[in-house]
Amino acid sequence: MIIELAFLAAWFVAGLVIVHSFGMGPVGAAVTGWLAGLCLYVVLAVPFLLLGLPVWPAFITCLGLVIAAGVVLWRRPSRESWLSLLLPSGAALAVILVITVFTHMVHLAKWHTDSFSYMQVGALIHSGHFDLVAAGMLNLRLIALPLLHTSANLSGDMYLRALAPLTAASAVMMTGWFFAMARGGVQSLKDSAALAVLLLALLVMISTNRFVWHGFYINGHLLFGVLVLAIAGAGFLMARRPKADHRALWALQLVCVPVLVFLRPEGFLGAAVAIAPTLVIAGVNWRYRAALLAVLGVAILVWQGYLALRVLSAGNELVWRAYIPLLLGLVCVLAAPLMAVRVLFARPLALLAAMEAVTAALFALMVLRDPEKFQASFEAIAHNLGGSGAWGFAPVLYVLLVVFVIAGCREQAVSWLRAPLVASALLFLSIPGIRNDPFRIGEGDTFNRMAIQLVPLAVLLIALAAASRQWDWPWRSGKRPPAMP
Repeated sequence: MIIELAFLAAWFVAGLVIVHSFGMGPVGAAVTGWLAGLCLYVVLAVPFLLLGLPVWPAFITCLGLVIAAGVVLWRRPSRESWLSLLLPSGAALAVILVITVFTHMVHLAKWHTDSFSYMQVGALIHSGHFDLVAAGMLNLRLIALPLLHTSANLSGDMYLRALAPLTAASAVMMTGWFFAMARGGVQSLKDSAALAVLLLALLVMISTNRFVWHGFYINGHLLFGVLVLAIAGAGFLMARRPKADHRALWALQLVCVPVLVFLRPEGFLGAAVAIAPTLVIAGVNWRYRAALLAVLGVAILVWQGYLALRVLSAGNELVWRAYIPLLLGLVCVLAAPLMAVRVLFARPLALLAAMEAVTAALFALMVLRDPEKFQASFEAIAHNLGGSGAWGFAPVLYVLLVVFVIAGCREQAVSWLRAPLVASALLFLSIPGIRNDPFRIGEGDTFNRMAIQLVPLAVLLIALAAASRQWDWPWRSGKRPPAMP
C-alpha cells in the first residue's frame, strides 16, 4: 500500500505543480493535478517502452517531478500563490490517502476478461519482456493502462487498486469544477439554485449502477471519459473567455491528448473530436492550437507506426483499417500550420455543426453498408438498455435529457460541449462497421462498457443547460434573459 500511495501522491504533486505554475488557480490545480500527473507519467514512459528501454516506474516518476521542478524555475509562481495551494492540495492528498487505504483494506474490484490482458501486459513490461506481447493484443489493449499498472508490480500486486476509484472521484470533482468555472468561478456556487442543479446532476451520475461499477473496474473506459471531459471542458472554457490566459488549460490538454491515443483503440477518434472546440476558436493563440493538433498527429503516428512495424516485421500484411489512423495522424500534422489562418475559423459553431454532420453521415454510410450487422447491434443495445446491460433507467434518462437540451437550450456556450458529445456517440455507434461482429447482449458488450465514456461530458452538458435561462420559451419576465455569466 505504501508503494502505491507514494506513486499516486507523486503523480499528483507533479501534475499540481505544473498546472499551477502555468496559472491554474488553487482549486483547479488541486482538482486537475492528479490527472495531469498521471498523464505526464504515461507520456514519459511511452518512449522508453517503444524504444526497447527498461521501464522503471520509480525513475520515470522522479523524472516527472524533475520536469515539474523545472517548470517552477521557469514560470516562478509567487509565494502567495503557493500558500493558497495548501488547503485545496491538502484536501486532494487526503482523498488520495483515504481511497488508497480503503481499497487495500476492502479489496473491491470488478473485472472482465480484458482486465487480465491489461494486467498481463503490465507484468510483461515490468519483467522486461514487452517484446513477447503479440501485436494483436497491443492493437486491442494498447499501452497506457498497462503502463500505469506496472508500478503495482513493485509491491507484488498486479494492478493499482486505487486507480479506478480515484478516476471516479476525479470525474465527479472535475465535472463540478468545470461547471463552476463556466459560471464565473467557484464563488458562483454561492448561488443556491446553481449549487442545487450541480449537486443533483452529480448525484444522478454517482448513483448510476454502471458508474459505481466502473469505479472499481480494471479497465480504461472511465479514464477515457475523464480525459475527454478534461480536453473538451478546457476548450469550452477557452471559448467562454478567448482573450484570457489559457496556458494552464492548454498544458492540461497537451498531456491528456497523447494518453487518450494510447489508452483505447478508439482513442484517436475521441481525442480528435475532443480537441475540435479548441481548434476552431480563432481568438485563442494559433500556436497553442497548432501545437495541440500536432501533438495529436504525432501521438497517432508514433503508436500506429509502431503497431504497423510490429505487424510487418512478423511477415504479415496490414489490413485496410490500419491505414485510417495513420492517414488521420498525417493530416493532423500537415494541417497544424492552418491554425494561423483566422478566416477559416470565422464561424466556429458552424464548423462544430459540420463535424457533427460528417460523423452522422459516416454513421449512416456504415449502416447502409452492412444493415444486418447494425440491426443486430441496435437490438443488442435495446436489450442492454432494457436491463441486460445492468444500467437501470440511467441511459434512457441521459439520452432524453441530452435530446431535450439540444432541442430547447439556446445558450451558445452549451453548443461547445454538445458537438464533441454527439460526434463521439455517433463514432462509437459506428464501430460495428469496422469490426467483424456486431454488438452483443450482456454487461460485457463493448458498447455497453464504452457508454460510460460519454457520461461525464453528458452530465456537464445537462447541468450547464439546466442552470441556463436561454431556452426557447419565454421566462417569467416574458423576455429572454441574459446568458449565464
